[in-house]
Amino acid sequence: AISMIAAAVIATSMGRDGVKESVSSSSSSTTTTTTIIEDGEGTDTAPPSAISGSSPETQEPSSIQPSFDPSTKPSSQYQWLQSAIDNYIDMLESEEIVIPPLTPHSTVGSTLNPSSKPTANATPLPSTANPTTSKPTTSNPTLSTVPPTSRPTIQPTTANPTSNPTSHPSTASPTIKSPIQSLFNVTELSSTAPPVNLPMQPPLNLFEVSFHETNTTQPTPQQRKGCITNSVYDEIDRDIEQLKNGISDDKTKAHFLGGVVRLVAHDFMDFDRNDSKNPMGPDGCFDPFHPANAGLPDDLWCEGCLLTNLYASKYSERQISRADFWIACANAVIRQTSVNNGLDLRDTFEWGRVDANSCSGQGNRLPSPRGCSQTEDVFLTRMGLTWTDATALMGAHTIGRGDTGFSGHHGTWVPNNNEAMMFDKTYYEEVFLNSWHPRNIGTPREDWTTGNGVDRVMLNTDLCLVMEIDDNMPCCTGTRCTGLSRRCPRLPDNHPRSEAFEAFREYLGGSYPNDNQVPFYNAYREAWRKATKVGQKNLSPLADNCDVE
Repeated sequence: AISMIAAAVIATSMGRDGVKESVSSSSSSTTTTTTIIEDGEGTDTAPPSAISGSSPETQEPSSIQPSFDPSTKPSSQYQWLQSAIDNYIDMLESEEIVIPPLTPHSTVGSTLNPSSKPTANATPLPSTANPTTSKPTTSNPTLSTVPPTSRPTIQPTTANPTSNPTSHPSTASPTIKSPIQSLFNVTELSSTAPPVNLPMQPPLNLFEVSFHETNTTQPTPQQRKGCITNSVYDEIDRDIEQLKNGISDDKTKAHFLGGVVRLVAHDFMDFDRNDSKNPMGPDGCFDPFHPANAGLPDDLWCEGCLLTNLYASKYSERQISRADFWIACANAVIRQTSVNNGLDLRDTFEWGRVDANSCSGQGNRLPSPRGCSQTEDVFLTRMGLTWTDATALMGAHTIGRGDTGFSGHHGTWVPNNNEAMMFDKTYYEEVFLNSWHPRNIGTPREDWTTGNGVDRVMLNTDLCLVMEIDDNMPCCTGTRCTGLSRRCPRLPDNHPRSEAFEAFREYLGGSYPNDNQVPFYNAYREAWRKATKVGQKNLSPLADNCDVE
């Protein structure tokens, strides 16, 4: 009974005066001392023993400073405690003090300082607490907001004494009580329900309140829409390689690889810098019904096609645009098929292109294979490139093949399907090494072939970069030109396309034969960088993460 009343004395004295108190209960074998220090500002300061972890037996009993004179303290501990109890009862009867109700839980402040100390406001709460500030917290503290070396700052919830908490801690998270509640291992003390069976507990070190560790991960930062990181870019590269390796037939594989690069070219070749209202450009859109795009909607970008399935299954849900995806795929094809992976276009890639839902008339802007007037109109007039750039981009014909069933032009630009899976300068060499003669003259399928004419092709837009063919048809090229009355003359030095001729000769890498791919690769890298960014204003480079800064 004396222990229960002593507990009430401690609770009441703290709530009323904020004084230093000490209760000692002794037996023949054990002495337990509980100490709470409160300063004049209402801030608890743990005694040095609580921090150092020394045992209760090494603590010196604190002097008591109640409302009566300590000099009258009887010599016997029992008599002294009886005097304190009598004084406490007198104060209750005179209504000089009120036992403040305690909230069952306290909250952890959002700002934690490693050097801060536990605080608890012991001032009695009025019965009409401000509802905007007294609502109990609904979240449990976690380590995700606490630095490893930080100490928690404990504040009591400023709640209406008559209200109940709106949330309860989970079984995985310990309840953080007010200092008095923690010391007595109880959930609530009130003046209307006297405490029963309150065993005295050893002092609690408030600096070592354990937090539950069920969720230690930081919140996921906000991600930028459509972002492509270095790891995602590499992932696309690996996916393209897997698709490529899954095709066993060389002819089909060459058609697929060249088709990926062609898809990107048809996306950016419709750009018109002179059309401010509808410039188009790399926007992930092509007209599937226009003859210039024949083949693309049939076996490359269609329902059930390899590339389409890859995008739909992995990258569409990441909000990566089709335009960005197509370019990343083409970059992967070029890197993987270049000599010793020597043409890596990673440093030219930026993301952030916006897809168009429709692009009616897009095919009308693509170059027809009639001749270099089309090349000039598309690459120079509309896209703002140079003849050097256009000649480099035409070098992409070195990979892939044409098909009569799609474009109407059949064959490879290089000797065979195996070489049509290599991105190198062979295209430029083949123009000069072979005798090319026209076929299907005067029809939309007009092009050039060599040898037995079965599986080789060049277009007017290829040969016009070095030959004067516009006003000299029919003619043929090379030393073995037969069956026609004249040979196609090369472009003179003063020709408007002489820049293209010089670029063409430069990309040969020197005297034939040689393995120098550097001039072509360097020129292609710059031309590709320009072409894939025409009309774009808000592109972002590859980064290690997509977090919003």
